[in-house]
Amino acid sequence: AASRLAAPSAVATGAVFAAAAQYLLREARDDVVDAMCDELGVQRAALVPRALLPLVELLRDVRHRHRLDSALAWAQQHAEQLRAANSTLLLRLHIFRYLCLLQGVPEGGGDGAAAAAATAA
Repeated sequence: AASRLAAPSAVATGAVFAAAAQYLLREARDDVVDAMCDELGVQRAALVPRALLPLVELLRDVRHRHRLDSALAWAQQHAEQLRAANSTLLLRLHIFRYLCLLQGVPEGGGDGAAAAAATAA
């Protein structure tokens, strides 16, 4: 007789969607998260911890809008914790800003911002 798998519980399903949403937000794919939320009939806040929301916005500013001021301010404010974690985030943000300046990319984007971001990574 074929065995049947039990249907996942709502809690397990919610945890999977929350983990997927957090991953997608780290990848700056908030459009996909919004579509997931629409499909599930839930608000983004139900899938993403409140503490992550400011970081998601900073990431969106850097990746999509190529605005570094808020990310640099956050990284400088948390410099000790970043240093303790051996993070190079602050350095990478400064490198990205420098590359944008060298390439003549205006603050807030432009075609050269993607190239500068690729070089900084």
